[in-house]
Amino acid sequence: MKSLATYFTGVLVVLIGLALAAPAGLSAAPGDGNKSGTPDKTESGKTGTEGKKVRDKGLMKEFRRLEEKLRGRKRTAAHLKKTLETNLIGALSRSIVRRFYPERRVLLKNLKPANITYDNPTSPLVYYVRYIVGSKTLLARMDFARDPEYYLQYPVNVKLLADGKLPKPRHDAPPTSEKKAK
Repeated sequence: MKSLATYFTGVLVVLIGLALAAPAGLSAAPGDGNKSGTPDKTESGKTGTEGKKVRDKGLMKEFRRLEEKLRGRKRTAAHLKKTLETNLIGALSRSIVRRFYPERRVLLKNLKPANITYDNPTSPLVYYVRYIVGSKTLLARMDFARDPEYYLQYPVNVKLLADGKLPKPRHDAPPTSEKKAK
Protein backbone atom coordinates (compact mmCIF):
# COMPACT_ATOMS: atom_id res chain seq x y z
CA MET A 1 0.00 0.00 0.00
CA LYS A 2 2.91 2.35 0.73
CA SER A 3 4.41 1.83 -2.71
CA LEU A 4 1.18 2.93 -4.44
CA ALA A 5 1.03 6.13 -2.38
CA THR A 6 4.67 6.83 -3.15
CA TYR A 7 4.00 6.37 -6.89
CA PHE A 8 1.07 8.82 -6.92
CA THR A 9 3.08 11.36 -4.92
CA GLY A 10 5.87 11.18 -7.53
CA VAL A 11 3.42 11.63 -10.41
CA LEU A 12 1.82 14.59 -8.65
CA VAL A 13 5.20 16.29 -8.19
CA VAL A 14 6.05 15.84 -11.89
CA LEU A 15 2.69 17.26 -13.03
CA ILE A 16 3.03 20.31 -10.77
CA GLY A 17 6.55 20.89 -12.10
CA LEU A 18 5.32 20.77 -15.72
CA ALA A 19 2.46 23.12 -14.97
CA LEU A 20 4.79 25.68 -13.44
CA ALA A 21 7.39 25.38 -16.22
CA ALA A 22 5.02 25.89 -19.21
CA PRO A 23 4.07 29.54 -18.55
CA ALA A 24 7.73 30.44 -18.06
CA GLY A 25 8.40 29.82 -21.76
CA LEU A 26 10.48 26.69 -21.35
CA SER A 27 8.46 24.65 -23.85
CA ALA A 28 8.88 24.99 -27.61
CA ALA A 29 6.34 24.09 -30.26
CA PRO A 30 7.08 20.68 -31.80
CA GLY A 31 8.52 20.81 -35.29
CA ASP A 32 9.51 24.42 -34.86
CA GLY A 33 12.84 25.19 -36.50
CA ASN A 34 13.52 27.80 -33.86
CA LYS A 35 14.80 26.06 -30.72
CA SER A 36 16.59 29.04 -29.23
CA GLY A 37 13.43 30.66 -27.90
CA THR A 38 13.87 33.89 -29.92
CA PRO A 39 10.89 35.00 -32.01
CA ASP A 40 10.91 34.21 -35.74
CA LYS A 41 11.18 36.95 -38.33
CA THR A 42 8.51 36.89 -41.03
CA GLU A 43 8.76 38.05 -44.63
CA SER A 44 7.31 41.42 -43.75
CA GLY A 45 10.02 42.01 -41.12
CA LYS A 46 7.58 41.80 -38.21
CA THR A 47 8.08 39.26 -35.47
CA GLY A 48 5.89 36.39 -34.30
CA THR A 49 2.21 36.40 -35.11
CA GLU A 50 2.12 40.11 -35.91
CA GLY A 51 3.48 39.48 -39.42
CA LYS A 52 0.96 36.73 -40.05
CA LYS A 53 -1.89 39.02 -39.05
CA VAL A 54 -0.66 41.68 -41.45
CA ARG A 55 -0.49 39.19 -44.32
CA ASP A 56 -3.88 37.68 -43.43
CA LYS A 57 -5.53 41.11 -43.38
CA GLY A 58 -4.30 41.70 -46.92
CA LEU A 59 -5.73 38.40 -48.12
CA MET A 60 -8.97 39.05 -46.27
CA LYS A 61 -9.33 42.47 -47.90
CA GLU A 62 -8.62 41.02 -51.33
CA PHE A 63 -11.13 38.21 -50.80
CA ARG A 64 -13.85 40.58 -49.60
CA ARG A 65 -13.22 42.99 -52.46
CA LEU A 66 -13.56 40.19 -55.04
CA GLU A 67 -16.63 38.76 -53.30
CA GLU A 68 -18.41 42.12 -53.33
CA LYS A 69 -17.49 42.64 -56.98
CA LEU A 70 -18.96 39.26 -57.95
CA ARG A 71 -22.02 39.67 -55.77
CA GLY A 72 -22.79 43.16 -57.07
CA ARG A 73 -22.44 42.42 -60.78
CA LYS A 74 -25.42 43.06 -63.00
CA ARG A 75 -26.82 40.08 -64.88
CA THR A 76 -28.29 40.86 -68.26
CA ALA A 77 -31.52 39.35 -69.53
CA ALA A 78 -29.56 37.43 -72.17
CA HIS A 79 -27.29 35.93 -69.49
CA LEU A 80 -30.29 34.91 -67.35
CA LYS A 81 -32.00 33.32 -70.36
CA LYS A 82 -28.85 31.41 -71.31
CA THR A 83 -28.42 30.06 -67.76
CA LEU A 84 -32.09 28.99 -67.64
CA GLU A 85 -31.93 27.27 -71.03
CA THR A 86 -28.69 25.51 -70.05
CA ASN A 87 -30.42 24.14 -66.94
CA LEU A 88 -33.51 23.05 -68.87
CA ILE A 89 -31.56 21.38 -71.70
CA GLY A 90 -29.27 19.57 -69.26
CA ALA A 91 -32.16 18.29 -67.16
CA LEU A 92 -34.20 17.23 -70.20
CA SER A 93 -31.29 15.39 -71.82
CA ARG A 94 -30.47 13.61 -68.56
CA SER A 95 -34.10 12.54 -68.17
CA ILE A 96 -34.33 11.31 -71.77
CA VAL A 97 -31.17 9.24 -71.38
CA ARG A 98 -32.47 7.68 -68.17
CA ARG A 99 -35.91 6.82 -69.52
CA PHE A 100 -35.25 6.13 -73.20
CA TYR A 101 -31.67 4.83 -73.21
CA PRO A 102 -31.86 2.76 -76.45
CA GLU A 103 -33.45 5.65 -78.38
CA ARG A 104 -31.35 8.40 -76.80
CA ARG A 105 -29.32 9.29 -79.90
CA VAL A 106 -32.42 9.90 -82.01
CA LEU A 107 -34.15 11.88 -79.27
CA LEU A 108 -31.13 14.00 -78.32
CA LYS A 109 -29.94 14.80 -81.85
CA ASN A 110 -31.94 18.04 -82.16
CA LEU A 111 -32.18 19.00 -78.51
CA LYS A 112 -31.34 22.71 -78.60
CA PRO A 113 -32.85 25.77 -76.92
CA ALA A 114 -34.53 26.72 -80.20
CA ASN A 115 -36.41 23.39 -80.30
CA ILE A 116 -37.99 23.56 -76.85
CA THR A 117 -40.72 25.71 -75.36
CA TYR A 118 -40.98 26.37 -71.66
CA ASP A 119 -43.14 28.20 -69.19
CA ASN A 120 -43.37 28.76 -65.43
CA PRO A 121 -46.92 29.87 -64.63
CA THR A 122 -47.01 28.85 -60.97
CA SER A 123 -43.59 29.56 -59.48
CA PRO A 124 -40.12 30.70 -60.54
CA LEU A 125 -38.84 27.30 -59.33
CA VAL A 126 -41.21 25.12 -61.39
CA TYR A 127 -40.88 24.91 -65.19
CA TYR A 128 -42.92 23.05 -67.80
CA VAL A 129 -40.99 22.10 -70.94
CA ARG A 130 -42.19 20.79 -74.33
CA TYR A 131 -39.81 19.11 -76.77
CA ILE A 132 -41.05 17.88 -80.14
CA VAL A 133 -39.04 15.28 -82.09
CA GLY A 134 -40.70 14.52 -85.42
CA SER A 135 -44.20 13.31 -84.52
CA LYS A 136 -43.24 12.65 -80.91
CA THR A 137 -43.87 15.10 -78.09
CA LEU A 138 -42.20 15.04 -74.70
CA LEU A 139 -43.57 17.10 -71.83
CA ALA A 140 -41.66 17.59 -68.59
CA ARG A 141 -42.23 19.28 -65.27
CA MET A 142 -39.05 20.33 -63.49
CA ASP A 143 -38.84 21.47 -59.88
CA PHE A 144 -35.67 23.36 -58.98
CA ALA A 145 -34.27 24.01 -55.51
CA ARG A 146 -33.11 27.54 -56.40
CA ASP A 147 -33.88 29.97 -59.18
CA PRO A 148 -32.63 28.29 -62.41
CA GLU A 149 -32.05 31.67 -64.05
CA TYR A 150 -29.26 32.45 -61.57
CA TYR A 151 -27.70 29.09 -60.66
CA LEU A 152 -26.49 26.18 -62.81
CA GLN A 153 -28.13 23.08 -61.33
CA TYR A 154 -30.14 19.96 -61.97
CA PRO A 155 -33.75 19.94 -60.84
CA VAL A 156 -34.79 18.24 -57.63
CA ASN A 157 -37.66 16.47 -59.37
CA VAL A 158 -38.43 15.78 -63.04
CA LYS A 159 -41.59 14.20 -64.37
CA LEU A 160 -41.27 13.26 -68.04
CA LEU A 161 -44.36 12.37 -70.09
CA ALA A 162 -44.43 11.03 -73.66
CA ASP A 163 -47.31 11.17 -76.13
CA GLY A 164 -47.46 7.36 -76.46
CA LYS A 165 -45.95 7.20 -79.95
CA LEU A 166 -42.48 6.67 -78.56
CA PRO A 167 -41.22 3.11 -78.47
CA LYS A 168 -41.29 1.58 -75.03
CA PRO A 169 -37.88 1.50 -73.39
CA ARG A 170 -36.17 -1.88 -73.70
CA HIS A 171 -34.54 -3.58 -70.79
CA ASP A 172 -31.47 -5.71 -71.38
CA ALA A 173 -32.38 -8.13 -68.60
CA PRO A 174 -33.90 -11.37 -69.92
CA PRO A 175 -37.53 -11.95 -69.00
CA THR A 176 -38.04 -14.10 -65.94
CA SER A 177 -39.49 -17.51 -66.62
CA GLU A 178 -41.85 -19.27 -64.30
CA LYS A 179 -40.53 -22.31 -62.47
CA LYS A 180 -41.75 -25.52 -64.01
CA ALA A 181 -43.66 -27.75 -61.70
CA LYS A 182 -42.38 -31.32 -61.47
